Amino acid sequence: MAIITLLSDWGDKDYYTASVKGAILKSLPDAVIVDITHNVPHFDINYASFILKNVWENFPEGTIHMINVLSEENDENLHVAVYYKGHYFIGADNGIFSLLFAEPPQDIVSLDIYYTNPDATTFPERDRFVPAAVMLAQGKPLSELGTPKEGLKQITPFLPAANKTRIQGLVVYIDAYDNCITNITKTLFNKVIGSKPFEISIKKNSEKRIVNSFFEVPESELVCYFNSNGYLEIALNRAKASQLLNININDTVTVAVVEKEEDDNPLLSLDF
Repeated sequence: MAIITLLSDWGDKDYYTASVKGAILKSLPDAVIVDITHNVPHFDINYASFILKNVWENFPEGTIHMINVLSEENDENLHVAVYYKGHYFIGADNGIFSLLFAEPPQDIVSLDIYYTNPDATTFPERDRFVPAAVMLAQGKPLSELGTPKEGLKQITPFLPAANKTRIQGLVVYIDAYDNCITNITKTLFNKVIGSKPFEISIKKNSEKRIVNSFFEVPESELVCYFNSNGYLEIALNRAKASQLLNININDTVTVAVVEKEEDDNPLLSLDF
């Protein structure tokens, strides 16, 4: 039984999602189709990659992930199918895979599959990605989908910068509760800050402790914690942090040791 996930910026107003699901089920009536989200901001591959990066490993090996964001093909952004750590990914080579994968994938092909409707190529997700997903679900090898490709388009992800006493990162995602997720990992925090006294600062707000649960702070109070995926998260207990504190994606977050008044060491980009 095939598992196919869908990630898109289609929203829930139009027919796009239903049309893609119908095309899958026409060929694979027993397919399990999982909607990751269809509320990615239009064309935002950074947002899309963050979501998929945090969920794809929870699926069984052999799962097929259709990435339906910024999907139009051109000479620079070819349609590809990718095999990485037991999973298949189908999408446009627009840089999203470099944000998604920690290392090069095991296999890549540039799709040679013809559109199911050659007179209408503005809906590649239904008319090209679906046939590719169906072939993979039926056990076809990746080599039957297209031409081998050496590498994928690279774009530089937003990484935190750090020195011996300070980390500077960004808010990279705001969830439905208005909690603000940063790109600062627990691994990086432990390496730089460890057990030393510290202060977390964002906009005009600051906090000097990290908790394990919302219940450790009063309602509506600022709370900082590492979420289940290991990222530093900033929130208000049972309130909307992003709205009430005017925090937006790409706002700067600083974590600094408070023992020193001045620190002249340069910040370095680190990948943890």
